[in-house]
Amino acid sequence: MLRLWEVLRATAEDDEEKVHTASEKKSAYAHKYPTVEKLLQLMEPKIATLLKTPTGSRVLQSMIKYGSAAHVSKVMKWLSQDFSLYATDAYAHFVVMSLIRHAPHDTFKSLLASLIPNVAQLITHKFGIETLHSAYSSKWCSLLDKQLLLLAIFKENVSVMKRWEGYPVLEDVLRKNASLRKRLLSRLFDLSDKLVSQKDSVQFPFVQRLVHAYVVEGTKDEVSELCDTLRPHLPAIATSKEGAPLASLAFSLTEPKKRKEILRGFQEKLGEITTSKYGAPVVARLFDLLYDPQILTKYLVSDMVKHIGQIINSPYGYLVFMHLLTPEDERKKKFLLPNWWEHNLYSLSNKEWNHHTWLTPSFEVEVVEICSKPAAASHLVALPLLVEGFLAHIANPANKEKANRHHVFLLAREILHVVEVQPLYRTALNLSAEKLATLQALAGQKEDETAPSKSVQKTKPGKHVKRSRSADESDGQSFQKKKKKKTV
Repeated sequence: MLRLWEVLRATAEDDEEKVHTASEKKSAYAHKYPTVEKLLQLMEPKIATLLKTPTGSRVLQSMIKYGSAAHVSKVMKWLSQDFSLYATDAYAHFVVMSLIRHAPHDTFKSLLASLIPNVAQLITHKFGIETLHSAYSSKWCSLLDKQLLLLAIFKENVSVMKRWEGYPVLEDVLRKNASLRKRLLSRLFDLSDKLVSQKDSVQFPFVQRLVHAYVVEGTKDEVSELCDTLRPHLPAIATSKEGAPLASLAFSLTEPKKRKEILRGFQEKLGEITTSKYGAPVVARLFDLLYDPQILTKYLVSDMVKHIGQIINSPYGYLVFMHLLTPEDERKKKFLLPNWWEHNLYSLSNKEWNHHTWLTPSFEVEVVEICSKPAAASHLVALPLLVEGFLAHIANPANKEKANRHHVFLLAREILHVVEVQPLYRTALNLSAEKLATLQALAGQKEDETAPSKSVQKTKPGKHVKRSRSADESDGQSFQKKKKKKTV
């Protein structure tokens, strides 16, 4: 077996350089198929034992990587004989994860059929949860597949779950099935509490999604308990897709006197969080909720002013600034990305920005106020310092040259707009004539650059001139992927 394994791995690096797509894999590894076939025949009689050994596990992972679709399907059949055992074994679970990574779509669907009945067992096991995460984050795992994996924690048959009102969305099932709510919420809380208490489980998106569902739909005392347990983890989960909404919601439900511990964690990672796609709206939400000027300045504003250049240039960081400058909902919609609306951000038209709905111990709906102070007051504390930092940064010719000119234009334009239409913002910012002239120059400079040339452009009959993108159009719809910059 070991000799054949060496043959299988020979010239592997040269082969991998040639492989970029699934179709290329079929031809690049075809010469390895006979070796994989021999290994399959050799290992089959002792497969149950070999799967749980370090060497056997590594050989099988190589076979999955270099084998054909038929070879991968055969390994899948072996695993399906006792899937939960192999998915939780110290060595065999690596084979399952390799299968998830390399399997074609139809084999992945077969694997998912074996996985779903075992979710409740896998999620509380240190190796099983890694297997579950691998499946949940697979490129083949569709939105419906993810929803089924979440519902599978209730240990019900899929045919039974399909009859639930709100299926397959977990939150809708919890909200719309009054007769099932107590039992389902009890199961979900016990599981969430156990997972959040474990050292590393909360890092998994699958777990974050489950806990968020309970915090949104659960009962008052249990939600408060979960938020207390989550406190040390909020900065770490704030940059993930599933973790960001949970981080902002858990922070909003944390008592003000207990927030300093969380804010210290945010302060240590403020640059990374503010400039990340999913973390930026969490920081924006903090500005809505922190009403103490000293705390707001100490933990957020001071560091942001120091690193204002990084925030301006970030495709996500500058949107925090834009949130503060756009109290009107219609203007927010021009800039903010879709995931920002998951965070219940403040706007003049959003009357529910400081409310949360949970259930009482008797399962009655209760709406609570999570912030007694107006968010606009917090914004007006932060904006003068941020605008001053922005203007000071741009005043340096070297900084101005390096700055993202489109972001600078949008910020300058929004500052001028909010000063013009919002008296409270005009009073708080108290911009001098010189600063207003600087902002007008920054806003006008972009318009000059994008204005059409006065000279008539000649075109051939029947052809159209392609319209250039207006500087006034929403930047939120035109993000391009950029290289990751050094964080604060």
